[in-house]
Amino acid sequence: MRGRDLTVLGQNQLHDPRQDGASNDAPSSHALIIMPLVQDDSTLGSIVLGSALDDPMTPDEAALMTALADDIVYGLTALRVDALQQDAAEKLRANNDLLRATLASIDQAVFVLDGPDRIVRICNRAATDMFGYAPEELIGNPISMIHPSEQSYEQKDLAFGVKHGSYGEVFVIGKVLKP
Repeated sequence: MRGRDLTVLGQNQLHDPRQDGASNDAPSSHALIIMPLVQDDSTLGSIVLGSALDDPMTPDEAALMTALADDIVYGLTALRVDALQQDAAEKLRANNDLLRATLASIDQAVFVLDGPDRIVRICNRAATDMFGYAPEELIGNPISMIHPSEQSYEQKDLAFGVKHGSYGEVFVIGKVLKP
């Protein structure tokens, strides 16, 4: 975020009376420079630098430090987004595992279909056993492939029922699902 001001605090701390009695071995600064780490309107933190100079920074140095602060904010934000994405991916994997385990426990043929072409996205073991296809033969193909004719395809919708959902259709063979 360009245009932020660097703040100079405690200028000439070497002669600051609050420093009296401090160890002579302790490093001292003439000025403290605070660089806020800001993203949008939120402050993530700040970086504090001590300067041994009375005039801590030239305008070019201040511009360089502002760019450094922006780079740090970018890096922190990228790390946080990456952590959130990894967490979401892990939750999605866990949900998919649960869905697959649930479908595997159902002894009726179940298909999850997507789009107007009714592409098979998921099917259970009972579905593959019933129709004699391997899962990889069904998944990614239209459900019409298991019907001997277009008429049979349309009649199965009426005979077995199709439940329409926001993510596609669930087609259970052998049971009518009420919409």
